[in-house]
Amino acid sequence: QVEPFCMIVQMAVSPVNKNIWIRYRSSNGTTWGEWVTIKEPPVIAEKTKWLAVGDSITFGVYSYIPSGGGSASSGVTSNCWVNLLADGLKYEKIIMASRGMGYTVTGQDPLDSSAERITLDTLLTRIEALTDDFNLITLAFGINDYATSSSTIAGIETNLNDAIERLITKFPNARLVVITPFNSCRE
Repeated sequence: QVEPFCMIVQMAVSPVNKNIWIRYRSSNGTTWGEWVTIKEPPVIAEKTKWLAVGDSITFGVYSYIPSGGGSASSGVTSNCWVNLLADGLKYEKIIMASRGMGYTVTGQDPLDSSAERITLDTLLTRIEALTDDFNLITLAFGINDYATSSSTIAGIETNLNDAIERLITKFPNARLVVITPFNSCRE
């Protein structure tokens, strides 16, 4: 089993003023750091090329219940957290995301929405075929696993470890950030 340095990240992004707040802990830590507002882009490389791997939240789907109550709404937005960060930090990005996917849950094929649902293994195989060289990779799954009774902690852990190993083998010079589920609501 590969034991790379990983950070567990929580993030909040304001679609109104595009402020970004972030806090993190190392993968073996138990205490969260303080929330920090990102004002200056972190320099990862002279030109940062980012591979954002994830579920519908990475893709740009949002859902919310209005603060005054009422029915839940959802849609797709270009103001997703990936686009807001990439624009604000001047990162070049490629999004490889699948609606409904998790570490143990199949998702909609991002290349053909009418096709059969695909597994994380299929998505990782497509990523391994990329010829790009990335400085930064984010791996953001989990919410669909938590919402599915068939997912197990052991299954999530096995597939997460496999994904990490495959990504750092394919892109050994990239920084890998594993992002846990977070709130993607608009209000």
